[in-house]
Amino acid sequence: MKKPKSLLIIIAIVSFTFTGCAERKVLEDIGLITTVGYDPLGKKKMRSTMVVMEINPEATQKINVISSVALSSKGGRIDGNLKASKVLQSGQLRVALYNEKLAKRGIKPFVDTLARDPSISDLTYLGIVEGSTKELLKHQYKNIPDIGQHLFNQIEQLTDKEQLSNATLQGVQQNYFSEGIDPILPLIIRDGEYVRVSGNAIMRNDKMVGKLTAMESFFVKLIRDDYHAGSVELTFDLNDTNGKKHTVTTVIDTINSSKEIELSRKNDPSFNLDLKIKGRLLEVQGAIDLMNPKNVSLLEKAIGDKIKREAIEVITYCKKRNSDVFGFGEVYRSSVRHANLTKSQWHQKYKDITYDLQVNFSLVRTGITE
Repeated sequence: MKKPKSLLIIIAIVSFTFTGCAERKVLEDIGLITTVGYDPLGKKKMRSTMVVMEINPEATQKINVISSVALSSKGGRIDGNLKASKVLQSGQLRVALYNEKLAKRGIKPFVDTLARDPSISDLTYLGIVEGSTKELLKHQYKNIPDIGQHLFNQIEQLTDKEQLSNATLQGVQQNYFSEGIDPILPLIIRDGEYVRVSGNAIMRNDKMVGKLTAMESFFVKLIRDDYHAGSVELTFDLNDTNGKKHTVTTVIDTINSSKEIELSRKNDPSFNLDLKIKGRLLEVQGAIDLMNPKNVSLLEKAIGDKIKREAIEVITYCKKRNSDVFGFGEVYRSSVRHANLTKSQWHQKYKDITYDLQVNFSLVRTGITE
C-alpha cells in the first residue's frame, strides 16, 4: 500500500529535525583539531601540539592548545585525549607543521598518515617550522587570538598572491610520487609577536635539504610555475643613455610569466630554458630619467639580466643539494621514450645537468612609466 505524499513529507521533516539535533550534539561533544605541529623528542618519540577549537551550546568558540608525547602522530592524538575535555577529531585539520629537525629526517610517515585519513582534506597545508612548533603554537600572541586560523589564512593568501608554490597535502604527495620533481614547503618562524613565512624549504624526496629566502623562492616559482599576478623588488646597477651609472631599486607587480623548457640532449641531460616575463613598474628608486624611451629599454634589459643572474644562482644552489624543485626531471621523463625513470635515477642525473637560460623581460607601460 502506498503511503500518502503528505505523510512522506512529514516523515522527512521530522527525520531532518532529529538529524540536525544529533549533529549539534556531536559538535558540542568534540574538539576540532585545526592545526597540528610535530617536534622530535630523542630518536623515537615525538611531541604533538594541537590547536583545538571547541564549540559550546551558547555558540561561542574557545581555542585550546594541547601538547602530548607518543611514538606516532596518531598516538599523540590518543595521549592528547587524556588532557582534553572533549573528544579530539581531525576532520577540520587545515595546517600541519613539522619541526626542521624532523623534516631533515623525512616527513613521509607523517604525510602518509594524513593522506590515509579519509576525514582529512587533501587541501590541508603543510609547512616546516624553524624552531619548536610547540613554542610557535602555544605562544600567547597579542594580536592573534586563534593561531590555527591565522596560519591557514596566512599560507592561503600567500599562495593566492603567488608568493608561495602549492604546498597542500595533495600537491606535496604529487611531487613526492612524481619521478622528476621534488616538493617545496613554506618555512615558518615565530618572530616575536608575529608569525612570519621566511621562505621555502627545498626537499629531496621527503627530506629537507636546504632553505631559500622569500626572494630566492620567487625565481624557483618562475621556472616551476607560471605567474599571473606576482610581484618582486629588485636592486641592480644600470648605465643610462649618457653612460652614467645608477643603482636602481624597482618594484615590479602584476607579473605575468610563461616558460618553455626543452630537452636538448638526453644522454648527458641538457635543457633550453626560455622565460618570458611581463610586469608593471610600480616603483623605482634611482635618479634615472624614464621619460626617455631609450632609458626604459635599458631598464627592461637590466631587469632581465638581474633575473637571469639570480635564477642561475638559485638553480646552482638547488643542484648542489640535489633537489629538483623546478621539475627538470618531468621534462626529461616526458621527452625520452621508454625512459622508465625512477626518482633515484633522476637524482643521479640531475646534479650534473646543464642548461641554457634565456630571459625576455618587458614592462607593461602603465603607471609610473607613462
